Amino acid sequence: MNVALYAYEGTTRYELDLYEEEPIKITLSAEEITDPTQINSSFTRQFRIPATADNSRFFKYWFVAGVVDFDVTQKVTAEIHVDGVLYRTGQLRLQAAYVNGATDHVDFEVVFLGETKDFASQVGDGFMSDLDLTDTAHTLSLGTLQNSWLDPGNPSLLVDGNVRYIVAERGNDYNDSGVMLAVPNASNPSEVSVGNTYSFTQNSTPLHTSQFTPIVNIKYLIDKIFERTDYSYTSTSIINDPLFADYLYMDGIGTGIPYTPNSDGQMNVQVFNLQPVNEFQPIPFNIVNQNNAGAWSTVTYKYTIPVPGSYTFNWDISGFVQNSNDPGQPDPTAELRLIKNGSTEFNDGVQFGSNGLLNFSFQDTHSSTFNAGDELWIDMVFDNDDFPPTINVGTFSVTTTPVAVSPTDMMKTDVKMIDFLKSVLTKFRLVMVPSIDDPLKFEIQTWKDYIGGGDDFDWTKKLDYSKDIKIEPLFYDQTATIDFKDQEDDDRINTYQQDTFNTVYGERRFTSQNELLQGGKTIETVFAPTPSNGINGGPAGTNFIVPVFCEFGDEETSTGDGTQLIPLEVKPRLLYWNGLRNAGTTFYYSDGITTLSRNTYPAASYLSEIPSTSTTLNLNWRRQFAYFSSGGGPTGDTGESVYERYWKTYIENIYSNDARLLTAYFNLNSEDLRNLTFDDVIFIKDSYWRVQKIYDAPLGEVSTVKVELVKLLDYVAPLNQSSGTIFNPAEYSEEASNGGGSTSSQ
Repeated sequence: MNVALYAYEGTTRYELDLYEEEPIKITLSAEEITDPTQINSSFTRQFRIPATADNSRFFKYWFVAGVVDFDVTQKVTAEIHVDGVLYRTGQLRLQAAYVNGATDHVDFEVVFLGETKDFASQVGDGFMSDLDLTDTAHTLSLGTLQNSWLDPGNPSLLVDGNVRYIVAERGNDYNDSGVMLAVPNASNPSEVSVGNTYSFTQNSTPLHTSQFTPIVNIKYLIDKIFERTDYSYTSTSIINDPLFADYLYMDGIGTGIPYTPNSDGQMNVQVFNLQPVNEFQPIPFNIVNQNNAGAWSTVTYKYTIPVPGSYTFNWDISGFVQNSNDPGQPDPTAELRLIKNGSTEFNDGVQFGSNGLLNFSFQDTHSSTFNAGDELWIDMVFDNDDFPPTINVGTFSVTTTPVAVSPTDMMKTDVKMIDFLKSVLTKFRLVMVPSIDDPLKFEIQTWKDYIGGGDDFDWTKKLDYSKDIKIEPLFYDQTATIDFKDQEDDDRINTYQQDTFNTVYGERRFTSQNELLQGGKTIETVFAPTPSNGINGGPAGTNFIVPVFCEFGDEETSTGDGTQLIPLEVKPRLLYWNGLRNAGTTFYYSDGITTLSRNTYPAASYLSEIPSTSTTLNLNWRRQFAYFSSGGGPTGDTGESVYERYWKTYIENIYSNDARLLTAYFNLNSEDLRNLTFDDVIFIKDSYWRVQKIYDAPLGEVSTVKVELVKLLDYVAPLNQSSGTIFNPAEYSEEASNGGGSTSSQ
């Protein structure tokens, strides 16, 4: 077989010379598919290629002293082809150069990494507050509030359900005398309680629209993270399941205040000492002094209109452009334009130089009405310039905007995007596997649904019986205990749980009961649990169940309604949207002008439904006693925890006395590995296995390859997907059973 290695410089493809005697060896590993910071579809052992003329030109003679043109930190797009067919797409990294002075022989040492290796680096170290969520900015009125309560798919649902508003205890502000204060734009103080002085069950003290608590859709946030990369995920991924896409949310409490703040879209960005290289492109204002609502993008250098209305743009840009001032040559010019959606919104005119030099200065203001989603930016056009033009200093700002709620402002400033994504994968034991059909696409599935869900292959006759076959218990790689837990937090129920029981609500300890094992490890997320409670002051068994996002203060209220409840900037919370539930009472809410009443309330909790049933999913690791009882019904401890639904089978399998790790050598070729995925089932003689790792498989030839496989304990063989027959161990010949080494294809 012929193996070819191609590398790209821009859109130009170069074939690199290889050593025939040193084949490329590929490694595949399933160990990292649950960690987006480690995901790697394939990678190679370091290998050397000769410093031929072609290879040296591509790497710009990097081995020559004083030559530094080739950037060793760059990600070189590369492809491996076998017999003219694309085998893998990925990145080529230059590791080193070896120079033998005696023989003048030079080698480059390189390594090939699977395409998906770059996902985490593209996400980067950005925080959740860096996400561009401007497409869900909205004005908060009685109408939009109520539209957030509509069912999934309703065309009037606020921002497609990506933001909803629920009733929750968020605490209140008080003055020095302990008197509860009204939130901005409200006529009176109000709190989520029954029977207190300012209870929202009274017409005179309605809950202000801003006191409803925002929650943000998990799928929407994951999609926004993916938008920052070149990657996507398949339509069949579990993220598109309604339980995730329509009902799973994160809290939108960005600050420790008892209301959801409005934000204008004001922006101020600058740039210094810039030489624009691409005309008709946005000027890259890269110094951000103000960016309310996250409307300015530091990636595209465009301002996105958050909500419809009137906006005022200002700019002050100065610099110079010059030419050689040859006789008869026109003087240089500069033109500045404000662009909207690719067309000129406002032209600030053309400025002309003299004697070959133009010192330009553009200062202007433009006000107009825009639609949500409009994109605006500044570009400049230069003419008759023999030398690169220079912007000495430039300022671009938006000073007048409507006021709206910005989901960007709800995001955590101390939680990294990659940690958020990893925590979602961890909570539901999801795998994130590169698609075999598209190296820039992932399949995201639960572990229990993914493993064993691929194709079935018979490797019985590929087994090399001349080498040792090692079979060992799988549990030897495990610890004696595993603690599954979320983060501690300071709200009044979590604090009670932690102080009283010395545990985080809903945590679980798995104990192996295996005296051969020692030590322990912890599986945890960035999320904190949300042990909901019946509404403050409500009767026993109240149906009005709410999350609690506040803590007890040190003083009593001046009205004798108990201890003050202080707002918190809570740690991230996972919640299920429970829809509109019967409140069992009437409560009132207002925009400061109009007051409305209702007896159903928008609910969210750690349960997929209240009351819980046998099919309810509990977002905690363990179904623990609930801090509420719902109308005399189940208290929330029925159904399944995330551990029981998504982790239990996996844990029981790796700790089972019957679990086996098989390490053996198989005669494999490139075709055996080309379409192999980690959900495929490998039949060997009389049992079924999944691939854990394939070590250094040479491409382009049939080779004896070391493979680690894990036994599938509960696998039920389906019809063979290619032949329509069920594997039958009795069909395998005595030759194969006694050491034959056929290399038949899959």
